[in-house]
Amino acid sequence: RVGSRAVLSFIFSFLRKAWRTGEDGDLCSDLLRDSLEALQVLPEASLYDEVSVSSVWLEVVDKGSHFLQQITSSDKEGFVVPLADRSSALALLLELTLQRA
Repeated sequence: RVGSRAVLSFIFSFLRKAWRTGEDGDLCSDLLRDSLEALQVLPEASLYDEVSVSSVWLEVVDKGSHFLQQITSSDKEGFVVPLADRSSALALLLELTLQRA
């Protein structure tokens, strides 16, 4: 649990810094696209039965969803997320919703 929180915090901080400074934009885009591709290969509704899913994994999904929601409305965050990255974030949110439905 501690490790997953640390990794998420690092990734989210890296993405925010990269968008704020305008550096490493290609890495941000790649990370979002790769995450989307990884979710798309999972069986449909793989997060539906929350009893059989690890609580750590569910926490990661919740924190990731919250972050994605924040960056899709990045005007409030003090930096601008490129449109392509916002689109990828929205696609990720949709995929996470489908996996839970």
